[in-house]
Amino acid sequence: MSVNADLNGSIAVGLLSAPLPSRIISAITDAGGEARFVGGMVRDAVLLHDKSDHPGDIDMATTLHPDDVVRVLKGAGLRVIPTGIAHGTVTVVAPQNPPHPSPQTPGPVVELTTLREDITTDGRHAEVRFGTDWTEDARRRDFTINSMSLDHHGKLHDPFGGLADLKAGIVRFVGDAETRIREDYLRIMRFFRFYSRFGKTAPDAEAMQAITLLAEHLDRISGERMGHEMRGIMAAGHLPGLKAMMRAGVDRLIAPGGFKLDGMQALVALKGFDAPMLRLGFIIAGADRQATATRLRLSRREARQLALADDAVDAGSLEGGDWQQQAWPLLRSGEQAPEDLASRYAMSAIRQSGTVDQAAYRRLNEWHLPVMPLGGDDIRERGVPAGEGIGVILRRIEAEWAASGFQLSRDDLLKKLDDILATE
Repeated sequence: MSVNADLNGSIAVGLLSAPLPSRIISAITDAGGEARFVGGMVRDAVLLHDKSDHPGDIDMATTLHPDDVVRVLKGAGLRVIPTGIAHGTVTVVAPQNPPHPSPQTPGPVVELTTLREDITTDGRHAEVRFGTDWTEDARRRDFTINSMSLDHHGKLHDPFGGLADLKAGIVRFVGDAETRIREDYLRIMRFFRFYSRFGKTAPDAEAMQAITLLAEHLDRISGERMGHEMRGIMAAGHLPGLKAMMRAGVDRLIAPGGFKLDGMQALVALKGFDAPMLRLGFIIAGADRQATATRLRLSRREARQLALADDAVDAGSLEGGDWQQQAWPLLRSGEQAPEDLASRYAMSAIRQSGTVDQAAYRRLNEWHLPVMPLGGDDIRERGVPAGEGIGVILRRIEAEWAASGFQLSRDDLLKKLDDILATE
């Protein structure tokens, strides 16, 4: 089926008028081939129909063989990088001045792939052959909402009803769900990521049946790929999606004890609390955190975020007028930043009272930790020998400084120090 992409003309304006894609389309058309926008960027362009900007990632497909793509586009003065040419994919970059753009200003990039058909699959990778049939290429894509393409006339090609599914909030596989999952088991996680982003109805029954049957095969998928999908799932904060994962048993492949969603709705509603691994840490058991961090190949920062849920605080003490005095001792070691304490507060508040004081959370998140204008060197200069005694004195002065609301000046603190030393 083909439908006019006439959503206020925005798809045509935002995509077809972009300089680099226009040059690619022109060169390939002149060579007797065809190039279209494909996949997720078409899906997102439909969703962004009220904006004139095209999505940031530009994915295109073509009927030309990869070798011909390289020849034709280089002949048109474009830079062509054979990033995945064995699978038909090249990266096309507009000529720059200087010729190699900096990381700060990389310039426009298009991922261009020759139409393909899967020959064999092993659950992780596929052997493909190149083709010229747009419907067959769309048939190998995972979900109907990702199977649409947009041609250079501004016409949306939708052979599997992706537009209707997108509007209805339905995520379903192209063709038989079990077959599609067996081709690449990561599609289980991708289903939940896309359902968490676009789903408006109950999850597709056929998909859930196939996922439940095949979920155990996720152990064949690398931690990096699993982690990428899990970040997207948690960033969406979509409770129906998390519940669907639990029904299919997928949560226990992420954390042995599974997910516990008590309080998650309040946490997702908290503005600013959107770090994926903070959210994940909140819904898994403390005993599972190391196993989960290892399974998902998390960075050190993400692993620390995962563990923050175990570091409870007295939430009520951080909601009163003396919150700064209460917060400062929790941060004085410098091991955590104020935003970490804000996260600890939010999770503790939900567990202790079921709600979060948004103002208290915002204050902690935006707080610039004060630095006491007196240190150990000042104490040593007054003849106190190095050792535990300096720390004891410093903590006494810190307590008075905090009690003043951090208002005591350096001169005030030096006088306090002299008073303490005079009584020692």
